[in-house]
Amino acid sequence: MHTKIAGNKVWLLLLATMCVIWRLQPATATWQSQQNSNPAITQFGTPAANLQQCFEKTIFARSRSPAAVSHQAVAARRTIELVRVETLDDTYGGATVEIIGGAINTVNIVLSIADGNRKPLFKSNIKVTMFCAPPSDKTQNMHFHRTSDRTRLRFRPVELLLISLLLISGTSMVSGNSFSVTGNNLIVQLGTYAANLKQCFYQRIFAGTLSPETVTFTDQNGKSINFVTVETDQAIDYGGVSATVASGTLETSTSVSIRISTAPRTALFQNNVDVRMFCAP
Repeated sequence: MHTKIAGNKVWLLLLATMCVIWRLQPATATWQSQQNSNPAITQFGTPAANLQQCFEKTIFARSRSPAAVSHQAVAARRTIELVRVETLDDTYGGATVEIIGGAINTVNIVLSIADGNRKPLFKSNIKVTMFCAPPSDKTQNMHFHRTSDRTRLRFRPVELLLISLLLISGTSMVSGNSFSVTGNNLIVQLGTYAANLKQCFYQRIFAGTLSPETVTFTDQNGKSINFVTVETDQAIDYGGVSATVASGTLETSTSVSIRISTAPRTALFQNNVDVRMFCAP
């Protein structure tokens, strides 16, 4: 009887070891032989001589892929007319680019950008440039201000140990495929953006905070809250978020609560998350 029990334990241990080895296999291994045929330059919109550059960002090589980039114009007449995504070293081909929020010829746009070979890291620098319609004489820049900010969390050694254990257990719930995080949950937008809206709230949820987290804001001036952005700093693979309106109604309520959780689900937020709300003028 004891020999049979010992034999079962050996088989269980062997099975567990095989499962661990299988989970450690890189999810992108099946794509290594694929050739990246994406163009080195991807454009959305139509070039025009009078367009003016209004946004530029470089996603550096070895950064996590996919990444998300967003831009909101601060004047109604400064619509985003042209977007250019350029792979600065096209030895490995271009990037996969998709508009996942907003649109060309509007004041709001969100891009999802992934390595063309579907690797978890970008192989070369990616330059994102946006061009807007020229400003008119009546255009005035909006001045944003923070109304709320959270003090950076500090942990004692015992708390850090507990957080490490939670991170390990939380990450184990995530699929080994880094593409379970997409541009759609690196930047989440709720409501409809308009250039005349004023930023009336800001709060940062720091990495290491328990997930989910609820953020509540009440505008003391009685202005309705029309638009909300929830954006991660995109530091690691499993850094996505999901966000929903827990209470209140965008565009009519002066007080709303936003429930934010990690996506894929983990016990703690893996990245810093910035929450911004925009109120009626």
